[in-house]
Amino acid sequence: MQWLETIEKNLENFNIYRGTIDQYDAIEILVIAALIYYILAWMKKTRAWLLMKGLIVIGALVFVAYMSKMTTIVWIAKNLVSFATIAIIVVLQPELRHALEGLGKKNFLGNFFRVCLRHRYKKSQVFLLIKSQLRLTSSFLFL
Repeated sequence: MQWLETIEKNLENFNIYRGTIDQYDAIEILVIAALIYYILAWMKKTRAWLLMKGLIVIGALVFVAYMSKMTTIVWIAKNLVSFATIAIIVVLQPELRHALEGLGKKNFLGNFFRVCLRHRYKKSQVFLLIKSQLRLTSSFLFL
């Protein structure tokens, strides 16, 4: 029943800090959640998913070794983390390159202007809209 006491203590600590959470924290959490979702969706389409499943199995084995107090295995795992990070980047280099190329091919502002021109807005109206949006965004960021 010690784990119930730990959960209760953590909930009490959360109640202390709940008053310090504002809308920017909520927005940040949503952005991070969306980023993780898109990364996982991208990984599902590539062979990175197989690599991720292998890393989960290795992580589970290291966790079991840690819980079993197998210090040598845990020491080896800790020392291989920096090497493994570089190895993953090298192995996933083609997929990462492809993802960055796809991101570079997306024309975010081009789609905006295409929609504006379809509705036959004048260029001055479009630039006025962009200028006001930038002012709103910059004032929102510095609140």
